[in-house]
Amino acid sequence: MSKNSLILLDSVVNKNEDTGVIVSWNDMVVSSGIISLPAKTEEQTVDLKREFLRWVHELGQVEVKGRSLVSHLKIFDNLSFWWLTSVAEKSPFLCESIFQVFKMITLEKIYADENCQGLIYHGNNKPLHSTLKTWSQNLGHSYNWVPSSPNSLTKSNDGFGRKIVRRLPHLIQGIAWLIKKWFDRWRHVNPIQLNTEESDQTPRPTIVTFFPNIHMDQVEQGNFRSKYWERFHDYLEEKKIPVDWVWFYFGSKDLSFEKSVKLKDKCNQNSNSNQRYFFLEEFWSYRGIWKSFVLYLKVRRKAYGMNHLRKEFSFSNSKINFFSIMEDDWNHSFFGIGAIEKIAWAVMFDAMAQKLPASPWGLYTWENQTWERALVSAWKRHRGKSRVIGYEHSSVRLMDLRLFSDPRTYEGKGIEEFPIPDMLGINSSKGLKWLRESGYPSHKTTRIEALRYFGLNGKYGSFRKPTASSGRKLLMVAGILPEEARFQVQLLKQACEQGGLEKYDQVWIKPHPGLTLDPILKDLKPNFNFTIVNRPIIELMEQADVVYCANSTGASLETAWLGVPLIILAAMDSMNLNPLFGFPNQSFVKDCVELLSALENPKPIEMPKDYFFLDEDLKSWEEILELKKFL
Repeated sequence: MSKNSLILLDSVVNKNEDTGVIVSWNDMVVSSGIISLPAKTEEQTVDLKREFLRWVHELGQVEVKGRSLVSHLKIFDNLSFWWLTSVAEKSPFLCESIFQVFKMITLEKIYADENCQGLIYHGNNKPLHSTLKTWSQNLGHSYNWVPSSPNSLTKSNDGFGRKIVRRLPHLIQGIAWLIKKWFDRWRHVNPIQLNTEESDQTPRPTIVTFFPNIHMDQVEQGNFRSKYWERFHDYLEEKKIPVDWVWFYFGSKDLSFEKSVKLKDKCNQNSNSNQRYFFLEEFWSYRGIWKSFVLYLKVRRKAYGMNHLRKEFSFSNSKINFFSIMEDDWNHSFFGIGAIEKIAWAVMFDAMAQKLPASPWGLYTWENQTWERALVSAWKRHRGKSRVIGYEHSSVRLMDLRLFSDPRTYEGKGIEEFPIPDMLGINSSKGLKWLRESGYPSHKTTRIEALRYFGLNGKYGSFRKPTASSGRKLLMVAGILPEEARFQVQLLKQACEQGGLEKYDQVWIKPHPGLTLDPILKDLKPNFNFTIVNRPIIELMEQADVVYCANSTGASLETAWLGVPLIILAAMDSMNLNPLFGFPNQSFVKDCVELLSALENPKPIEMPKDYFFLDEDLKSWEEILELKKFL
């Protein structure tokens, strides 16, 4: 094989003796002479993000039967189904294919920079193989595919049941989803019966929020307290402001939907409250189910006439067509469960907007997900006089593509108008800066107090202390991803073997509530003494000398705010979604050498004191919601 060939390996275990430019598709950590494609990609993700956002916008403008794709997919007067697809949502959490596309574009650059003239792929990723083969043909270069042994098959996060379901015809998938949702949820609630005329005459705001993530001890007493809203509950009760709460149940292993309905009923029976509580599913009647199914069939029919769009899956100035990589997400969005689910949400929110007044405003937790776009359009369709307000409740992560769009996206009119709130409240200075710089309409953004983080108020840098030369306490905070947790423990084990924990007397491991670490720890058998801890994380941080965080957890943000020296794991073959990615001079450890250095000389991360807006008097909330009008 020519030295000008590029040899792409699924992982370095497949390395052979071929000469040429050797690249690992999956591995972050590689030996000398091999290029880690995930690591190389992360170096240029900000530029790739800009290109991807531009491509998504331009795809929505491609002509389909004399109209733009956005217009072609109209399902309501002011809502296009396009905004509800996974491609338009751009979620790195749900669509692994996005980072795969980023890697392909990075690979193209490596290929050109190294002046390669041929490509060999060792691996079993069939969509990748198809993309590489077509790309090589377009270049007029040689291509050879060498399938690997079965034990090195491409990883998949899908469970066995989900894999089986995804092999069924898409129409059957959609029908099966409807049946399952009826069994899991809708049979436990009754359609809402409200006096619409009476509701419309009384000012009564509506808040749509994720559920659960609640203070269970209080909710069991009939007193709804969500961790998304915290002190805001007290404000509403103290000022006797009536609110309709609509709970958007996202699933919980600890709290079933059936039990959640009973808690909702108990909250509604609380005679001391003037709040009302609903589940979104209560706005779905049998008529709504039929309407959803008919819309689903219409969208499928429209999508069958869009095969010519496959050729549009390419960046400008690139010869790579990545449709094969995104094909599963595309089909899932238009033909399978993704389509029927998003349409069902749109129909439920349409019914909700007709029945609940949302006057003078409707408020919701903002992450720019597809369900929010259905909600915003429904309020604007049926409650034209109401103000729609989004609350960015967590943190703006630079590489969470859901939050950002090409600036031209916000210029659409009529059916092409992108559903965004009339005002978006951002809870941090950095988040406000990033959103505005991205092209989001500045006049529709404002600062707002970070309700979830009031526990940090007055504690900026309060845990900062001189780094002890010995007897240190290390707190390891795990995330919810099993592979990431395994790598985090394995890396610490390797560092211990090389003396990296000699200055540490105690290692505390704080598991994520959604992931049990016992199987991982039993398998890896760490060679250091550790204690599993479940105390509140703020208490642990106060006592720790160093915090070692998973990339996927937001705990790194609180650690940095409090001034504790911080070590953050690199993203493992995925988008870096850590909230501190993009901060000046911030690095992420990806191997034992980097972890050893960080353990030896741990440092706090400098962040601005106004990162969180934490005014206890809620002045920004009063202004944005004009709450004084209720008093």
